[in-house]
Amino acid sequence: MADTLTTRWPEDSLWERINPNWRLANVYMQQHLEVPVAFCVLYIIVIFGGKWIMAKREAFDLKILLGFWNVLLSLFSITGAIYVIPPIIQNALAKGVTADMCDLTSEMANPWVFYFCLSKIPELLDTVFIVLRKRPLIFLHYYHHVATLVRIFFALLQPSLASLFLSSFPCPSSCVASERPRYLARKEKGRPEIFLADIHIFFSY
Repeated sequence: MADTLTTRWPEDSLWERINPNWRLANVYMQQHLEVPVAFCVLYIIVIFGGKWIMAKREAFDLKILLGFWNVLLSLFSITGAIYVIPPIIQNALAKGVTADMCDLTSEMANPWVFYFCLSKIPELLDTVFIVLRKRPLIFLHYYHHVATLVRIFFALLQPSLASLFLSSFPCPSSCVASERPRYLARKEKGRPEIFLADIHIFFSY
């Protein structure tokens, strides 16, 4: 089963040399959906347990650490966009946009869509920063993190669902997230660009 799944996609020689087993990792995640579910359960316990612990404590500043974190996520998103966009354009030009939305050719051209799926796990730390800084934690924020993590990994189960969802989500999300440090820095000062904020919310939620 694993051999069949790992040989049906077009191979990229560069990524095969760097990490020849990434498609096996993809198959592993398809077969172990308890992993994202477990992370989601742990996430809910940590954030609400953290809120309870922080209720009688002073808020942490963490501005410098948060700045590094946002820059790191932005660099990851920029790199992801660089590798995700070209295969989509090539496949769309060769087969048409509809065909690209209905198969996994561009998504499996290199591992960056899979890395995008995995990145939803460390992104849960966003909420930890909110809790430690004692900032308002709204339902939409943690619902977004849980729903995105679960639906992305469940999309890997069905090629038809994966082609539709993974074709339309990682690319714009990575592009918008590359603006994350500037957007959050201005938001921290109380001056976020309204247009950029609307785009960020649209693609994030």
